Amino acid sequence: MRRLFQLLFILLCVTTLSLTSSICESSNGGGGETTNSKHENTVQWLSFEEAVRRSATKPKMIFVDLYTPWCIKCKEMDRKTLTQPAIASYINANFYPVKMDAEMRKRIFYKNNQYIFRPDEGKFGVHEMAIFLTRGDLSYPSVVFFDAQQNSPQPVPGYQNPESMDCLLKYFGEKHYEQIDWPLYEELCQSNIKNNKQKDNAEQQKLAQQKEAQRLAQQKEAQRLAQQKEAQRLAQQKEAQRLAQQKEAQRLAQQKEAQRLAQQKEAQRLAQQKENDRRLREAQEKAKAKQLANAQKKAKEQKLAEQQKKEKEQKPVDAQKKTKEQKLAEQQKKEKEQKLAEKKNKKEKAIAEKKAKKIAKKKKKEKDAAKKITNTQKTEDTKAKKQKPTIVAKTKKQ
Repeated sequence: MRRLFQLLFILLCVTTLSLTSSICESSNGGGGETTNSKHENTVQWLSFEEAVRRSATKPKMIFVDLYTPWCIKCKEMDRKTLTQPAIASYINANFYPVKMDAEMRKRIFYKNNQYIFRPDEGKFGVHEMAIFLTRGDLSYPSVVFFDAQQNSPQPVPGYQNPESMDCLLKYFGEKHYEQIDWPLYEELCQSNIKNNKQKDNAEQQKLAQQKEAQRLAQQKEAQRLAQQKEAQRLAQQKEAQRLAQQKEAQRLAQQKEAQRLAQQKEAQRLAQQKENDRRLREAQEKAKAKQLANAQKKAKEQKLAEQQKKEKEQKPVDAQKKTKEQKLAEQQKKEKEQKLAEKKNKKEKAIAEKKAKKIAKKKKKEKDAAKKITNTQKTEDTKAKKQKPTIVAKTKKQ
């Protein structure tokens, strides 16, 4: 079971890798588009500081898209105008593009000046850089053009559709502003955005077809994975059923074994019961035989007793003589025993008296020894008392 799960996991990993590789090939191989073309068709926005730094090293005009998060037209211009591939590629080629939030909180340092956010101006506050770029005439959306030397900014307020944005970009990007005023150039400008729209539509259709192909491929792969999962589920279900059947078979085998053991125990019990019955019968038979033997023995004893009684009745005189002789013998025996007892008592008394005398002598000796000891102690005490005054007198003389 564990090996089966390992094989299924390896197959799943291989299929996911093949799916990702096929998706990457379809996305990269279809139509010959590269990642560079995708980057060219979207505006590569920079921060204001990065655009200024690049313009200083490699001079190029700076294009600023000024917006706010709550501005609906700003979002519409982002979606409809700035996503046009022709406009995006022209901005990337001729400008350093900057997308700036007019209500940002970030500090900006530009030409030895510091620009900060002012919360008390505008609808929700405004950044000083937005005021500087629009020359105090705040309007959203607005596009601002800096020349390569970063001189005075040229703000253009209001929403710009693809055609007007194309003309604006060419007016500043091709430096027509040095020769002609904007109103005249706007009248003379003919945008190629309409012609490019057909190409863009074709490209969009192509991209849509590619996306649809990718979606179908992903759908097929998802279906294949779903089928694979279903197959795995069915295999697991079969394995579970097999295990359940195996467990049921084991349970039935255990049940049969239990029944067999129960029958075996019952047979052993019956055999033991038969053996016990046989032993009881044997014991009963032995008891009966013993009772018969005892009865026979009693009968024999009774016969013997009767015979002995008859014999006694026949010889009464002999029995009386024997009883008298027995009585005399018993009396003589008792007398002898009394004499022996008296002798023993006398001996025991003599031994006890000897022992008492010995004990008295010992006690007397112990008393005499104790008296001697007390007398010697008294003599020593008297001597010591006599010697003490002489010692005291000597010490006084000294």
